[in-house]
Amino acid sequence: VHPYAQRDTVWAVSYTHLDVYKRQVKGRQEPQHKAGRKTTLIQFNPKQNLLFGMEIREKEINCSIISLGKAELYRNTFPMKDELSNKSLFKNISAAFITCLIENSLKPENVLGLSLSLSGGIDFKNLIWISTPRTTKIKNVNLKELYNILPNIRYITIEHDIHGQASSVMNINKWKHKNTAFVHCGEGVGMSFS
Repeated sequence: VHPYAQRDTVWAVSYTHLDVYKRQVKGRQEPQHKAGRKTTLIQFNPKQNLLFGMEIREKEINCSIISLGKAELYRNTFPMKDELSNKSLFKNISAAFITCLIENSLKPENVLGLSLSLSGGIDFKNLIWISTPRTTKIKNVNLKELYNILPNIRYITIEHDIHGQASSVMNINKWKHKNTAFVHCGEGVGMSFS
């Protein structure tokens, strides 16, 4: 468990849908001079508590920054400088992350969570990218290492890329249907159910 996990009340699930977030707020109690309930003042900063999403592809990383209000603030694609492998993965993620922050005049403290969209075998619970059909050079990557590389990130989640795409399409189009199947034909064939 990450050191911040017990202290904060924000949960990141996916960069494509933020419905599972509880907002982190700064509250303070007003002095009570009369009978009645205490008043709590809540302040929201639209540039605080952002979610950073990355879709890791074979030769590029698609990045997106989203506010708690589900507004996409930024989107860009970064070519990988090195071939995708266990060794180069963290260097490429770090480079894309820092570049996005600089381009948006943000500080690392502004980003609350990181959600990675990955292809292939994934161990969601332990944050391990087991393998991918896109390259044989990804094997059992422990993504918890990102907590050390990006120390201000409090929450990291991973999801299958096809599920992220399906969630994004449904969210953008405001589809509220249940029991939906999403089939994607591209570099391969993928399917997601919601």
